[in-house]
Amino acid sequence: MNKKFLFNYLFTAVLLSMLAVFNTACGSDNDSKDEPSNDPSQVSIVGTWRLIFQNSPDYDQMILKKDGTGLGQEWELINGKMICRDEYNISYVYNKQAEKLTIVEIEDGDVDEYEVVLLNATQLVLRPLDYDGTEVWTRVK
Repeated sequence: MNKKFLFNYLFTAVLLSMLAVFNTACGSDNDSKDEPSNDPSQVSIVGTWRLIFQNSPDYDQMILKKDGTGLGQEWELINGKMICRDEYNISYVYNKQAEKLTIVEIEDGDVDEYEVVLLNATQLVLRPLDYDGTEVWTRVK
């Protein structure tokens, strides 16, 4: 067999193999797990959520952990800096089927109950059961 032909054949085979591996490793980003899912069955309520007040830089923040505990925080602009003026421990229960979220402030036992109107990768819309209106929380992490 001709050495030049054999060399070209092997070179082409190796090159095509490398391209196949490269294409597999650097395939479409549409299947990326880094992007949050909007599929309701895949979205978790666990995370850091922020409620921004209209016409104000102040906001409330809640950090919900996997174990059903978390933190509530109230942030306020004071002298040009965002300051956490209150932080409290919470526990929560999210009933996905009933679309209900119950949050308990550990220190004082205050209980807040909500209807979960919307939960997706970026937003959590809650309707408090004890007054009219909705709260639109944005996921920050």
